[in-house]
Amino acid sequence: MLWTVKDDNNSQETFEAKDQAEAEAKAEEWVRDGEWGDEGACVSVVVTTEDGDRFGLDVVIEPDEAAIDPNNRTHFFGNHEHNWERPYGVVGGCKENPGVWSIEGNVLAFLDVCQCGAHRHSYSKPGAGLGLRIEYPFGLWPDSHAEECPAWFSGRNDYDDRGRR
Repeated sequence: MLWTVKDDNNSQETFEAKDQAEAEAKAEEWVRDGEWGDEGACVSVVVTTEDGDRFGLDVVIEPDEAAIDPNNRTHFFGNHEHNWERPYGVVGGCKENPGVWSIEGNVLAFLDVCQCGAHRHSYSKPGAGLGLRIEYPFGLWPDSHAEECPAWFSGRNDYDDRGRR
């Protein structure tokens, strides 16, 4: 059976598939082969049979964190991999779910931090996809023993549950 996948920009592809499951897999593969940038995306498509039956499909394209990180090259040479955390009192939010906010009722925003000083801001908005930004608001800490490094980064236990000493 012939199926056609079409996105919001009227790009389309026609292919053969024996059933809806195979059509869904081929449509997702077609979307993932596109150019979506480094920030990630949520791409909505409509898949239609030659008989006129149709279904919608949302494909999430994950952000390329390494491409977005302004210190990726420095980390590469130091063999650093981010260890993202959400310590209460440092990233904000409520104690039960630190670093997470609901904005305008339908946007989820997240803040994660790494011991190198990186802050990862991400959000998810229905229909608009994903967003990601990595920044170093206090600079890059090459190790957790730097003087300006906060106590929770260096693993010391002399701070309370709000990140205060």
